Amino acid sequence: MELDTLTGVLSRKVILREIQKRCLENKKFAVLFLDLNKFKLVNDTYGHFAGDFVLKEFVKRIKKVLRKSDLIGRYGGDEFLIILDDIEKEDVVKVAKKIVEVSKEPYFFDNQKISFTSVSIGISFCQGDKSFTEIIENSDKAMYFAKRFLSEKFAFYEEIFSKDDGNIRSEFIEGFENGEIFLKLKPIFKNNEIFAFEIVPVWINIYFNELEYKNFEYIIKEINYEIKFDEYILNNIYELFDITDKKLFVQLSDKFFKSDYFINFLNKFDKLDRLVFEISESALINNFNIEKIENYKISLCINKFTSNMFDLINKKIDFIKFNINFEKIDESKQYFIIESLKFFSKAIKAKLIINNIQNEDHLKLLEKLQIEYSQGDFLSKAHFPLYFKVKHEI
Repeated sequence: MELDTLTGVLSRKVILREIQKRCLENKKFAVLFLDLNKFKLVNDTYGHFAGDFVLKEFVKRIKKVLRKSDLIGRYGGDEFLIILDDIEKEDVVKVAKKIVEVSKEPYFFDNQKISFTSVSIGISFCQGDKSFTEIIENSDKAMYFAKRFLSEKFAFYEEIFSKDDGNIRSEFIEGFENGEIFLKLKPIFKNNEIFAFEIVPVWINIYFNELEYKNFEYIIKEINYEIKFDEYILNNIYELFDITDKKLFVQLSDKFFKSDYFINFLNKFDKLDRLVFEISESALINNFNIEKIENYKISLCINKFTSNMFDLINKKIDFIKFNINFEKIDESKQYFIIESLKFFSKAIKAKLIINNIQNEDHLKLLEKLQIEYSQGDFLSKAHFPLYFKVKHEI
């Protein structure tokens, strides 16, 4: 069984496979999504050797809390997933409380006391009623909620998000109005060189770590803030043009494309040739406004798909981006799947971008298939714009 080389727990690939297996078999189990708080501060203050030590010691403490039948795997960085089979809620609470307690105990590394770490835990139950993706996303959302709002630092997704709890919604509205939304840039590469940047909104305040757009997009939809949020992004794009002369990929809501705001923006914006609008397939197929933009110098990138992609054949599309979940696809099939996407993008005369590159093997696969465009944390994470101006002289 494949293990994480640093901590000795299950690898990301294996722990995700175990969760998926239980979902497919309709098993009753709980998933705990763990994130070490202030771990970056450990690395920045004491160095990466100290950070590695803390991770290994943290895992040792957790194992003493768990049953022999429980599974723990490293999801990535300072994040871990735990599977608790056939367990009731009150017992999950006991496990979560113990993990929180042991995480607060100080660590001693090289005669130095490290005592400011703790853990946030998001919990989601599955009783044959959730998909693999849902249970990961639910536990992740609950973890961020616990990190932000709860002193006990653990939260059950089913308790928070299934009720009419307006705390996080009102907090977002306040944060949005008080300037807590910032724009980062994530590179898109062409043959290992930065070709363009995707705009990645983040929500930051003094109480919790930053959240990327994917982690609070659901809040924007629930409070009907899509158009307001999209306008904010577009109103701040000019500042990014002062940082880079490369194209900017910007993701907007389907609701915005259907509104008059979109056409008004096209009429008054004077640098449309610098933008690539990332939209869903449904927005392109069903949105009348999209048909009106052929006379404007803008580019389109499809990034979300439904079942009938052949509707795209007669549409003008510049880019098509696929988020490949390599861990879900058997290695023997990855080549053929990406090759088929290459043929499809060629058929609709669009440039293919493969997203979610995670390691050197994925890059080699793209090189073998002569895929030019790629994106993923392995290549570069999202950073604030000045990072690229200083580091890469863009």
